[in-house]
Amino acid sequence: MNTENGYENFKNIMGAFLLEIIQDIDMEEIKKNGGYLEQSEFQYQLYHEYNEIIMSMDTLNLIEKFISIEPPKEESINYSNYLTYHVHNYLQEMYILKERLKSYATRVKRKYQTPSNKNNLDAILKNLIKVITSSLENITGENGVRNIHVHGKKYIDEELKWLKTTSSVTLTQELKNLSEPAYIIAKNKWLKIIKNNNKETVKLLNIYFTTLSSIIAPDGKIHLPEDFKNIQTN
Repeated sequence: MNTENGYENFKNIMGAFLLEIIQDIDMEEIKKNGGYLEQSEFQYQLYHEYNEIIMSMDTLNLIEKFISIEPPKEESINYSNYLTYHVHNYLQEMYILKERLKSYATRVKRKYQTPSNKNNLDAILKNLIKVITSSLENITGENGVRNIHVHGKKYIDEELKWLKTTSSVTLTQELKNLSEPAYIIAKNKWLKIIKNNNKETVKLLNIYFTTLSSIIAPDGKIHLPEDFKNIQTN
């Protein structure tokens, strides 16, 4: 199974799927609904839960971008607050991505399993979830970062602690002068971690979406499950 472009290929497949949904709608009906597109529950879940995964990856890339640039020049935003904020959001978004990937694969399994493929599909997607979950936990951060529960106390490492110390408004000017080099050290460390982790995450998404494509779009086009088609024709 060639997984090299699984992430981008699935984006194209879902883009075509969304276009089909839009082309099939009744524009007059949308006007009656005040501009709201009424979709079937399953079509909504299939596209929008996929889109939430894409949004998580976009957020991880955005955090990488924010850390790579200088903080805004405002008194209320010091180096420590700026970097710590983005590191914490990064860890939180990785957790969210992991949960979204598990949820989406589980939904696909429930909707696409049939009496004839149930055991095989169950084994494939259980193994996929296991691989993706363990891999994301292993690549998130270093020195135990992956064990931090994101909803608890904000994570802070030695570099961030030192940066926080040198950024305190109660310190002398001499000590405050240490803030900029402390920021550079902490920033470079976390930028390297996040940049590498984002690259590894895309590799996992290639595997993930290649596997899902083989189930819901074996010929490059979304095939709705049999129970959905039966509902539509009744």
